[in-house]
Amino acid sequence: MRADLNEVPFTSGSFDAVVALYSITHTPAGAQASVIAGARRVLRPGGWFLATFSAGGSGDWRGEWLGTNTFFGSNDPDANRSMLSSAGFTIVRDEIAVLHEPEGDARFHWVLAGAPERGSAAS
Repeated sequence: MRADLNEVPFTSGSFDAVVALYSITHTPAGAQASVIAGARRVLRPGGWFLATFSAGGSGDWRGEWLGTNTFFGSNDPDANRSMLSSAGFTIVRDEIAVLHEPEGDARFHWVLAGAPERGSAAS
C-alpha cells in the first residue's frame, strides 16, 4: 500500500505493532506529532511502536543525499520523547545510534514505546 503517513487509512485499534524505520524522518518536523498520534490511534491497547527519528537537531532540510534530492525533518530527542508522551505512549527504551554513511555520520533516535493496556493509568 502506498499512503501518506499523515493520512493512515486504517481503523483505530487495528494493529498489535507499528514499525516506522527511517520514514518519519522524511516528514516535516512540525508534522511528526500527528504521525505519532496516528500510529498510536491504530494500535490496540498493549501494542508496540518501534520507530527511528532524526537526532541531529531541529528543523527541516532539503538537499542532495546519496545523489538524490531528499527531504529530512528533525526534532531533538527531547522533543521526540515529548511527542510520544503526548500521544499516550510509554517509552520502554530509547537510544541514540550513529550511522556512518557515505556523506558523513548521521544520528538517529531509536525508540520502542508501548500503548498502555485499557484501564491503566496512562490509557
